[in-house]
Parts: sequence; C-alpha cells; structure tokens
Amino acid sequence: DRDALSARNLRSYFKGKCFTAISPADVEDYIIHRRKEGLANGTINRELACLKTMFNMAMKWGEARRNPVVQVKFLEEPPGRTRCLCEEECKRLIGSASAHLKPILITALNTGMRISEILTLEWSQVHLNMGFDPFLEVERTKNNRKRFIPLNDDMVRLFERLEGNGSDYVFLSPTGKPLKRVTKSFENALARAGIK
Repeated sequence: DRDALSARNLRSYFKGKCFTAISPADVEDYIIHRRKEGLANGTINRELACLKTMFNMAMKWGEARRNPVVQVKFLEEPPGRTRCLCEEECKRLIGSASAHLKPILITALNTGMRISEILTLEWSQVHLNMGFDPFLEVERTKNNRKRFIPLNDDMVRLFERLEGNGSDYVFLSPTGKPLKRVTKSFENALARAGIK
C-alpha cells in the first residue's frame, strides 16, 4: 500500500522528533534528503501528501495546531505518458499475461475501468441476468459517484466463467485472495509481450 510505505519512510526520517515540533524547514530538509537518495519527484510528493494528511488529522483531533506541509511547495512532476495499444499489441499482452492477470486485462481493455475499480469489483456489482442488458455498477469511482458500465458479449462470457469463485470479489490472486496490486505481473507481461 502506497500510504503505508510513505508513512514508514516518514517515521524512519523523523524518528525521535516530536510530531508537533516538525517545522516547514524540517519538511524542506526531508525533500532534500529524499532527492539525494535519488527518488523521483512524484514519489516525494506522495510522501509529502501523506505527511500533510497526517497533520490535517492531528489538527482535527486537537493534537496539532498547524500543518507545516502547507507552507512547503511540492516538486514539479513531468506530465504522464499516454500510451495506446494497437489491437495486435493487446492480443500479445493478453497472451503473455499470467492466469490471474488475463481476466483483469480483458476487463480493463473492454470497459476502460481504473485498476482500483477492477481489483475491488465485487459480485454484487455485476448484473448479468436481470431481464435487461448486462452491466457493472461501479461505486468506488474517483469522485465517489456511481456509474454504470454496459458489458459486451466477451465480458459476459468472462464473468460467467469466473462466477462461483467462492469470494465476494471477482478477481482473485493465485492463492484465492483479493488482489491489492498487479504492478509486477503487469510489468512481466509487458516485457514478455515486447511492449515498451
């Protein structure tokens, strides 16, 4: 989990320092320290955001009177790279994916859902046989608004094949547990498919 990792790094650096004694200058020093370690600006920004949230919660609970992070400028990040796959690359990627990743990729390519939405998808959100066109009911959207995603025939067949997996969650790890991330298996599939 990204937040847990950020919290561990922050605790390690600020160990022995009273939480409420952390100043904007201390936060700036933290940025310098992490940059010297060779971390990307985006990674450092995620850690700063985590620290900012910690202080916001501490202020809410009456444990802190100010948030030093608000006085610190976050680092600039390069714009994300947009990469579209052609049909042949999609086929190669799916063919190169591990068994548990394959249905996740098929779902992503057919629905445009975010990976977080896919990994947290529960069977209660899958509507296949309700007397009308099959759809997914996605509640965990980025803006907390519910949306409905129609399912094509390929997706219906996929869900029918996965149905009855003994879990509330649709997509499971090889050990039968809900997935939290698929970064490594996705990178491996990209490498095997020769996609950069």
